[in-house]
This record gives sequence, structure tokens and C-alpha cells, in this order.
Amino acid sequence: GDEVSQGSNSDDDALPEEHIVQHALDAGWFNLFVSELWEFVNEAVLKTVNLKVMVALRQQAVVHKDMLKKLGVDPQVLERAKLAQFQLGPKPLQFGALSLYRKSVQETGEKVIQLDMDVDYEDAVDICVDAIVMKLRITKLSFHGRVSIVLRPLVSEKPIVAGTQIFFLDVPTIGYDFEVADAGTALSALVNMLKSTIRKTVLMEFQNAVVMPNRVLVQLKVSEALEQTIDWGAVTHPSPEGVLRVRIVSARDLVGSDIAVFTQPTSDPYFTISIGSQTVKTSVISRTCNPDWPEEEHFDFLCFHEDQQIVLDCFDEDMFSADDLLGRVRGVTIRQMRDRARTVDGFKYALWLNLDVSEVEGAEGLQGKSRVFLEMQFFVLSHEIPGRQQAELEAKAAAGELQTTELTQSIVGKVPSDGVSDIDDASPMSSAPKPATSVNATLCNFLGANSCGVTPTARDFPFGASAAPAPTGGCNTAWLSVILHGVRGLPVDMMNKMRVKIVVAGGLRSGGQEEKLSKKAKIKQPRIQWKQQVPLTVQQVIGKMIFEEGLSEQQVAHFTELSPETVKQVVRVHEHFHAQWDQALHFLLASPLDTQVTFSVIADKKKPVGKVHIMVHELLQAKHLSVKECIQVPFGDNILAQLKARGKESGTVELSLSLKLHYMRKVRSCIPV
Repeated sequence: GDEVSQGSNSDDDALPEEHIVQHALDAGWFNLFVSELWEFVNEAVLKTVNLKVMVALRQQAVVHKDMLKKLGVDPQVLERAKLAQFQLGPKPLQFGALSLYRKSVQETGEKVIQLDMDVDYEDAVDICVDAIVMKLRITKLSFHGRVSIVLRPLVSEKPIVAGTQIFFLDVPTIGYDFEVADAGTALSALVNMLKSTIRKTVLMEFQNAVVMPNRVLVQLKVSEALEQTIDWGAVTHPSPEGVLRVRIVSARDLVGSDIAVFTQPTSDPYFTISIGSQTVKTSVISRTCNPDWPEEEHFDFLCFHEDQQIVLDCFDEDMFSADDLLGRVRGVTIRQMRDRARTVDGFKYALWLNLDVSEVEGAEGLQGKSRVFLEMQFFVLSHEIPGRQQAELEAKAAAGELQTTELTQSIVGKVPSDGVSDIDDASPMSSAPKPATSVNATLCNFLGANSCGVTPTARDFPFGASAAPAPTGGCNTAWLSVILHGVRGLPVDMMNKMRVKIVVAGGLRSGGQEEKLSKKAKIKQPRIQWKQQVPLTVQQVIGKMIFEEGLSEQQVAHFTELSPETVKQVVRVHEHFHAQWDQALHFLLASPLDTQVTFSVIADKKKPVGKVHIMVHELLQAKHLSVKECIQVPFGDNILAQLKARGKESGTVELSLSLKLHYMRKVRSCIPV
């Protein structure tokens, strides 16, 4: 049988179109509104750019230290570089082609309002990076993209709109005009490094923060009772509409970029494929201008909208220099490709696309000739277990071949509630595992509003959902989504900048294991009625003075000029803070029954707190492929040694997360609007 569940050939099997009411709007009023705010935008952008770009330059100094020395450049040039000037031009962003939608979220039926609009910017700017031995200026900046603003959730009490999401369907186009001052030809490598770092850093920031599936969430203040009914994890990380499988079959008449002595010039071509913030790279086919890729090499992408673009770039791989561009495809959406493609077998679509070679050196006469052949296949994501998987699961369970963890005792026979119970954030934490009936109640303390993207690792592409790594055989059959909500059970100073490392092993198409690291957590304060207001930073200092330096509460009260009652209250709630992520990480699985997921909680400075693992088949046995749980993570020896000094001999931290397992089912249509 097929590796994935296959629907029938009837028209009923096509993806249903989502009910949408659309209105076209004039953008004049919005542009006027933005122009009044423009003077405040410069300072806000400056703070972000100054932090991110300067950090990236210092990282480049470390990574390329030896290379810079060989070029006669002191690495401290980059380490000490600074943003000397930052001034955007007087012309504000321009918005156009506004469309207003009223639509329903397919998974829940929830009503949302969405505003889509083009955004353009092109103006003279004055941005200067001072790298001591030279200055790099940006004199002109351009920006083009299509932004979406979603009002969600909508509630039946004030403020009516409880949250606003902002995101781009695709990576926006950003252009720069650079000028170099005080730099000779010997510093050309440094100049190129600075340009590349600026481009990549700005692009990565956009991808990580606001390119689908990542988004910015502005959460409005609502009543405490209403907030407890909102699942902010689901709001910030909505489920995808489906999966698009893409295969680069072949390319023809590519530019010969590598000069050969006795033969015609040739290339070593490969493609990068991008949808939203997901990017993959094909294998390299050596010494040919007419490459064919292996039949088993395909890539799966999460799709959230059929108006997302598929971006293709073809390069010639070079060993000792930057890879040469051979052609690219831009501005083609999933919907357009589906409409232009021909059906191969009722489920697959195939088409030729011309490569744009206008920017390719030596491509004279090849415009309209260089082209690429694609195959595409669409899948919906279903919570139904395919019959073959169910039979295999039952056979292994009967033979006693399935390993279980505490997750099994927690979810078997229990249907998780979609609501959230009312629990006092300052209530004492129990170090003993909680019974199954109270696990979901504990979750409520971790639901919050944070929408940053996933922190990339060496294997990840930016952000939320990375496409599959290079395949080695077989097909993916399911997609596992892990939404990290938060963790508590440690003193607040230990949870600062806490991360979770997730390792998936045993069921991957590529074999081996896949590892992803969460972003740094943010500390969330318990809801406390303070007799005397105490800032979070002061609370952290008080905790350090008492628990690490051994000062008495009376001494701390004297040093901080707080009342003894307030210091006592700070100490009482010190261990009831929690770290918060509300971040989604996604994994493609070829064999869910054989998949183990390990969660390692890591404190600041890479100190391990503890780890726990679950088996994906536990979700299948429970016949509930979407759960919200608090998993008890036992303390490791390293953390126990620190806690003993604080009077805590043993215990666990509570890791709050949601697990969603989606099976991929073939369909004859495309991703809905």
C-alpha cells in the first residue's frame, strides 16, 4: 500500500473551500495614519537593528577569525564595529491593494477578521556602520511585501478584539545601495562580509519574527476569567492547512559556469526551495547543464495559504568561492502553479517553469530556454489513524513491544479539556507527580502571549516549521507538532533564559535523529496583590541575596529599603514564577510507531536541569492525537546539588506542552485559501 493515507478519486475528496467574505478597500486612510506615526518608527527600528546587526558582526568575527587574520584584518575590527548613524528617509511606508476578509478557522470554526495589503518603501537613507578601518554606508533602502493583520480571538465582551496578529505570507524583498568609505582593495573581503552579514541578519530577523508560520501577536488586556478560556498557544501557532510535497525532477539548458579546457563550460547545479520561512537545498548534480535529480528526492512543506509563493534559486556549487547564480523563479504562488500544472496520476501535478537568468553572468541567449521541471503533491493533515497503522499498532501492543512512559498513564482514557481551569499562580508546587485528572488543570498557568520565531540551529531553517532535511529513502507519513508553553518548579533566577532541546529519533525518513532548540524563555510573574510594588529585577536580586548569598530577610529589607513583610512575600512567591515560550517546533515522521521524543530542559549557560522522553505511539494508543499535558521532568544531579543549598532535596519541574500528530492524506485539490 501507499506510505500515506490515500483518499478516493471522487470530487468530494478535494479540500473544501473555506467560507470567506472579502471586501476591497482604499488604502488612503491607512497611509495617512502611518505618515503621522513615521517619526516614531526610526527610533524603534534603530534599537532593533543596533542590537541584532552588532551581535551578528561580533559572531562573524569569532567564526571567521583565522580567515580575517590571513587577509591581514584584525578580528577586533568587527568586534568593535558600531552603528554610527541611522536615519530613515522622510517618506513613510506606502500601503496598497487592501483586502478585508471575514473567515473561519477550519480546525475550530472560530471567526476571525483578516486584512491583507501590499507594503512598499523606497527612499534615500543614511545608515553607517563604522568598522574602524573603513565605513560602510547604506544610501538607499527598498522594501516590498504583502502583510496580513488578523484580529483573533474575537470575544463577546470588551475589548471585543483580544489579540492582533501580524505576519507576511512570504519573505519580503529588501534592497540596499551600499557605499564604502576609507577602504582599499585589500579590505574587499571585509566589505563583502559586512554586506553579507547585514543582508542575512535583516532577512533572518524577518523570517524568525513575521514570515509565515511565524507572527507577532499583540495581546490586549482582558478579564482574568476570559483570559483563562483563551489558548494563546493555538492563537500564535495555528495548525497548517496541509502539506505540499515538491520534487525537482530536472533542469535544462543551464548556464555553464565552470570553465573546462577540452569541453564546453559546465556547472555543478543545485536548487534551494523556499515557501514562507521554510527553505531546503537539493543535492548537487556534478558537471552538467542538464541535471536530473533522483526520483526519491522530494521535500515536504507545511502550507498555511495557497497564495504563498514557491521561490526557487538555482546555483552552481563552487569549492573555493561563493556559489554562482544560475537562475531563479519568483512571484509564482501555490495556487498559480496548481492551475498551470497538468495532472500526472490524479494526485500529482507537474509543470515546466522558466528560470529568470537576467542577473546571471554569461546567460546571453538563454532567457526563455533555461527551465526547471517540478512535480507537486498535496496532502491534508488528518487526526484519523490510517487502517494499516492501526493494525500494526494493535499487533505490537498485543506482543508487548511498545514501551510506555508516564504520558500513557496521563492520557489513556482521558479527553483533554480545551478550556483552562482557574489556578492560583502563587499556589505551592508539589514535587510529586500529579494524578492524571489534574494534569490539564496545571497547564493553565503557562498559557500566554509570545510569538517569537524558533531559534535556529545548524540543521534548522528559519522558523517555526522547517522543511525536511535531505532524504535518504522512503516517504513521510505524519507531522508531529510540539508547542512548548512553559515550565515551572525552579527558582526564578534558574529559569531566566531557559531553553528546551527536543530530540526526535527512531522514526525519521533521513534516519538517525533530528534536534531542535527552543528560543530563550521569558519569565512570567505570578498574579500577586503586592502590598508594596516590587519590580521583577528587584525580586530576582532579593532571591539571589537570600538563596545564594545567605542573607537574612531582615538584612535584605535593610539593604533594599523594603518592608520586612514585602521581603517575606517576595521569598514566598520566589519559586512560583514560571518560564514561558508558547513556541511551536515541527518534525516530519516516516514511522510514528517507532518515534521517541526526548525533552531536555536547559538552564542559562547550558546547565542541564533534567530530561524526559515520550513515545509517539502513546498518542496513538490513547486514540487522541492532540493533547495538552504537563510532563514531570526529574531533576538531574547537577541541578540537585544547587537546590540542596536552598533546602530542596529532590523533585521535578513541570514542562507544559501540547502534542499534535497529523497523518498526511493525499487529495486531488490544493491548499484552501
